[in-house]
Amino acid sequence: MDYLIWGVTEGGGAASIGAVTHRRLHRRTRQTLRIVHLISALGWLGAAISQLGTGFMVLNSDDVALRHHIFELGSAAGLVVCAPLATIAAVTGILLGAWTEWGLLRSRWVTVKLVVTVALIVFGSTVLGGLSARVATDTVGTTDPTAGIASARISLIAGCGALLLLVALTVISVVKPWGRRAAGR
Repeated sequence: MDYLIWGVTEGGGAASIGAVTHRRLHRRTRQTLRIVHLISALGWLGAAISQLGTGFMVLNSDDVALRHHIFELGSAAGLVVCAPLATIAAVTGILLGAWTEWGLLRSRWVTVKLVVTVALIVFGSTVLGGLSARVATDTVGTTDPTAGIASARISLIAGCGALLLLVALTVISVVKPWGRRAAGR
């Protein structure tokens, strides 16, 4: 069975380079990929929610040492929980897109999910990870009650934006809006 990775049809002339013939995935393999994708994507969403919870704890604490430890924990959780779950969700999503009738770039909703997922992984590992590390650094060994608050606020706002995008990705997965791209585009 033919599955289109790059969203062009076999009758698309020179653009048909993107058409790749794959064997259909076995039912169990496809189910396993879907299960791993769902667990990792929803785990990523849950981890993002818990990260926001720690951010609110930091903003509501007057204890600088506690703030420091919370952000150290948040940084570690980002590396140990969020990053692996995001990577697994991205890899399984790419495999499902490449090996199913949806195609990676054939359906707009899949393309949007791919682009937003990659952007969130880059944003989470650079911006959010950097902000968490900065708050942890700003609060180490200080008694200044305002230490790390500005970075924590920025981190919380950015984390809320990332969470909204993760929720949007979940909705897009269920609704599958926008249909498919026209052949040859």
